[in-house]
Amino acid sequence: MCGRYALFARKKALEKAFKIALLEKESIPRYNIAPGEGVCAIIEDRDRENERRMEYFQWGLIPSWAPSAEIGTKCFNAKVETAAEKPAFKESWRYRRCLLPANGWYEWKLSGGTRQPYYFHRADNELLAFAGLWAQKLFPDGTELWTCSILTTAASENVRRIHHRMPLVLNQQDYAEWLNPFLQGISLRGIQPFREVVYHSVSPQVNRSGVENANFIEQWEPSISLTSHTQTFFPGM
Repeated sequence: MCGRYALFARKKALEKAFKIALLEKESIPRYNIAPGEGVCAIIEDRDRENERRMEYFQWGLIPSWAPSAEIGTKCFNAKVETAAEKPAFKESWRYRRCLLPANGWYEWKLSGGTRQPYYFHRADNELLAFAGLWAQKLFPDGTELWTCSILTTAASENVRRIHHRMPLVLNQQDYAEWLNPFLQGISLRGIQPFREVVYHSVSPQVNRSGVENANFIEQWEPSISLTSHTQTFFPGM
């Protein structure tokens, strides 16, 4: 699955990696993005073929037919194996696909009765592109909300040591086909997801929603951190 992720790349890095035609403003560095929050997503402009732009969606897909926004709390991830048939996702699978740029994502493993978070990223620290779906919801009061979901797939061998699922990460050569809004539905048979990621343990503080800290992506070991804490408050021990 993908329950938290980080995006702190600057404007120029995003434009270069995704060939965005126009990126009007700098994105705010985020180190602890959670479902229900606003996220950056890349779509292809229907009026300008092969031209991409970045939009801001709410993470948690709300299909157009949903009577309320509540379903979004359950639809922040979509399994790639079933999304094309699931009522909540099948329309978006056909017409509304997107990419969500990320520097890395977090996953948790139960260890000794506690949930230890880990940070997954590329070994070269280049940007990742999560395959996503988006939807446009118009409410009875006239308000409009754009929302999205991140597709997940079976974990690669090294990720499986921590969790059995992972985001569906696309390679650059597959961006155009995935984003093509005129391609109704898509087959993944010719697409080879990017799966070569590395990981390390990070501070449990990332478990707290609404808290942002650049240190969240840094290596963290309980024994080392405890020693550091002790030396800070009880010097000489």
